[in-house]
Formats: sequence, structure tokens, C-alpha cells
Amino acid sequence: MNSEYSREVEKLSSAFSETVSNSGAFTQEEVSSFNNEISNHVLPLLNAPKPKILVYGIYNGGKSTLINAIIGREVASVANRPETHKITPYDTGKYVLVDSPGIDAPKEDEQMADDQIKKCHVILFVVSSKGGFESEKNYRKMWDLMQKDIPFIIVLNDRGAPSNEAEQHTLELNGMKSKIIANLMKVSGRNDVERKYEVITVNALRAWRGVSENKPGFTVNSRISDLTSRIDQLLESKEVLKMYLAPLSALEGEINRAEELLTARRVTADFARRRATLQQKVSELQSSMENAARYTASRHTEEIYHSLLGEGGRKIEDINEEISHELEEKYKISVSPILAYIQKSFNDINVTADESGVKFTGNTEELQPYSRKDDESSNIPLPSYSDNNSSEGFDLGNIAKAAATGAALGSVVPIPIISTTSGALIAGGLELGRQIIKQLLGGDKDREEFERRQREVEAYNRMQAQLIEEDKRRRQDASTAANSIVNSAVKQLRAGYSELIERTFSNVIQFIDSAAARNSASNAAIDKTMNSLSGLKANIHNLRQKIA
Repeated sequence: MNSEYSREVEKLSSAFSETVSNSGAFTQEEVSSFNNEISNHVLPLLNAPKPKILVYGIYNGGKSTLINAIIGREVASVANRPETHKITPYDTGKYVLVDSPGIDAPKEDEQMADDQIKKCHVILFVVSSKGGFESEKNYRKMWDLMQKDIPFIIVLNDRGAPSNEAEQHTLELNGMKSKIIANLMKVSGRNDVERKYEVITVNALRAWRGVSENKPGFTVNSRISDLTSRIDQLLESKEVLKMYLAPLSALEGEINRAEELLTARRVTADFARRRATLQQKVSELQSSMENAARYTASRHTEEIYHSLLGEGGRKIEDINEEISHELEEKYKISVSPILAYIQKSFNDINVTADESGVKFTGNTEELQPYSRKDDESSNIPLPSYSDNNSSEGFDLGNIAKAAATGAALGSVVPIPIISTTSGALIAGGLELGRQIIKQLLGGDKDREEFERRQREVEAYNRMQAQLIEEDKRRRQDASTAANSIVNSAVKQLRAGYSELIERTFSNVIQFIDSAAARNSASNAAIDKTMNSLSGLKANIHNLRQKIA
């Protein structure tokens, strides 16, 4: 696949092959073995299929303009008539946009689009803010697609409004979201239908002008980044991007094998085994903390959602504090077995470990190449979560800060809660009606007064129904904002802990290597090759973070 990630993996693979071939530290048989593994078990993995995003739409909704804006060049024809009569894939790099015949297409063309649904990971259903999609058929199609249990995003293509009418235009867009909820409730028969989909507002034409006319301001104001960021989040949540991590893991395995061979020659085979085991435990720690970050933050999504709605409970700052505390405790607990392993496995080379760090108890003069200038005690501390956050200054994901972004994205502010259910509203209306009828039967009011009160009942019920729809729309916006907050926090937490673990234990392993080096002769070729391999592993780590 011709993508940014596959090209980078190919470059790293080529660099590894060149390093082992030119180092002089490996036998010809070993060089051939490495190159065969790259050819047979790394590069073929790059041919895995990419995730697909199905772009569905209604005539004149702006589907082609949206595709061009995301792709960054004019690939889809734009016209005032249905243009797409077949399935057309467009490679964005990270995923493939699949342009499809819309609802307005002939039956056989629409069937082609339906056949693609089970092959896609996300569905974008494009509609125009100018309307044109209000038929029951369109809503039934939306509901049918939602039941496929594929992430479903309604892209509300904002056709814009004069700047002096911005406030009124915002009200109109919110009204359209409420209308979508009401109509989907009608065709689905479900009161919770708003939880089955998301609405993301994008000005496709403005986004395309930003790209085609090189006007970044247009791109920013179009809010297309809200859509592309959400697609990235959804793909990550389904783990479909792990297809890129597989060849990276295979390549990293070969680098580790090369390092083991070199370490065994520089020290002993037993030391190489212990060192490899330590590296494996560090890799498991990274995976464990990445999973813990997603699990811990995601568990609080519902609580953040209710907090954004102002429904009581804890403040977002308090939720953030709990998430941070839980992860810090998880990190401390997870590091303890690794310290115990270091204490047990490297004592013969005078390396020991406890909660304060990893220490060398032998002759410190022999460790000068790897010791830090300010480290007079030959000790590498293991920074805690809070220590790293304060001293190094990297952000591990402050949910309170992310809340501001999420609230702006969904226009969510604390709102009064409409606690009355639809059934209770109807009951209230019926009771008012009963009172009117009772008075009428009692002869106290004439027919004109009865009709006036009846109109009041009808107006009252309409008003309550509108309040319910508005409440559902606001709740949907709060749900979108809560998801955005959690995903942002997860990304920062995962990146922060990964960096912490990588930096800390890279120093620890170097420290152990330097301690072991006192028992072996200096070998310039091995040291040079080891440095090159370490650089490749750092590049792999950076690419992993980029994918995640």
C-alpha cells in the first residue's frame, strides 16, 4: 500500500539491512538471515488492506466537495446532478474513502453501495443544511444503516450564512439537529436513537476553498478537522490501525535479535538472555499502561457526560484527579516486579534496584561512558508519574483542560435538566384536559371557552415535546464532547507514560550494559552497531506514537 506509514516502515527496514550488512559485527550467514526475515516477514505485512470509510449521501448534499477537501485535491466530480454511478476508492494515506452512489441512485447502483457496507469501518452520511433530505425514505435508510453497528456519523454540510446572521444560523443548525432526532425517533420507535449516531457540522465548500486556494483560515473555520479527528479516534478504538504496527513489531523483533547477538559477544550468552528478558518486561509494561490509560479514562465517559450536562455529581477536575491517581498507582504497582527482576538478575555485575532507582555498587570509574555528570552516586532514579510531570513538564492529559475544547466542539454548557418523561408530559396534558371537560360538563363554561382551553392543552404539549427534543440534542452534544475529552486524555496519557517508560528504562538498560562492559574487551564495531540499532528502535517508537 502506498501510504505514509508503509513508506516509513520500508525506510526503517532498509536502514536495518544496511546497518547489519556494513557493521562487520555479524557473519555473512547472520546477515543473510536478517535480510530474509525482512523480505519474508516484514515487508509482506505492508500489503494488508487499509480501513475503509464509506461516504454515503443525498443528491446535492456536498458529498463530492467533502471528499475533495479531505483528500486535498479534486478527485471527485462536482455537479448539480447525481455523478457517482460506481464504487470509487480514494486513498488518503491512513485510510480509504469509498465514494458510493447515494440514495438518489438507480436501484442497482444503490445495491453496490449496500454491498460495501460490511467491508467498511465507518459510515459518513452527508446531508445539506439547506434541507432536501426530509423524506421518510431517507430517514429509514439512515436507521437501517445505524443498525449495522458500524460507527455512523451524519455530516451536516453547513452551507453557511452571512456573518451578521451567525447567531440565527446557529439556532437553525441546532433546530435541524433536533429535527433529525425527532424524525429518527419516529421511524425507529426508539427514544434513545440519538446514542446510535453522531452529528458533526462541516462547511465542505469552505474546507475545499481552504485547500484549493491555499487559505488556511478557511480550512480552520470549516471545522473539517473535527470530522477527520473523530474518524481517527474511531479507527483507533476499533484497533484497525494495528495493521501498521504488525510490520513494525516484526522489524523490532529482528533488531532485538541483532542486539542479543552483539551483547552475547560483548559479555556472555547468559547476560544476553537476562537483558532480553528485561526488555520484554519493559515492552509489556508499556502495553499494560497503554491499555490502562484507555480503560481508566473510558470508564469515566458517562460521568463526564453527566457533568457537562450539569446533572450533579463530581466536577470534571475531580474526575481528572481520580484518573491520574489510578494510573499513578497502576504504574507504581507495575514497575515493582521489574525492579525485583533487576535486583535478582543483575546482582552478579553489581547492579541493584529498589524504589529509589537502579544503582551500581562496584567501581564507578568503570562506568564513566554512561554516567551522568550530576550523578555522583552512580544511581539512575525511576521517576514517578508526578515527578515526571513536574520536572520534565510533559502533559499526561489534563481532562479539565480538554473539557474546554470538548465543550466548544459540541457547544455544550451546563443546562437545566428536563426531568419529566414523555409519558409524564402526556399524562399532564391529559389531566389538564380532564379538568376542562369536567368544567364543560358542569355547565360553567360555554363551548368557546372549552375550545380555547383545548388549544392551550395542545400548545402545552407541543412546547413540552420541543423541550424534550432540545434536551436530547443537548445530551447528544454532551455525549460527543465527553467522547472527545476522553479520547484526548487517553492519547496524552498513553503518549506520556510511553515516553516516561521509554526514557527511564532506556537509561536503565544502558546502565546495566555499562556495568557488564567491565567484564569484556572494548569492541568499537559492536558499540557502533549497537548505537545504530538503538537509533532505529527510537525511530520505531516515534512511528508507533504517530500511528497511535
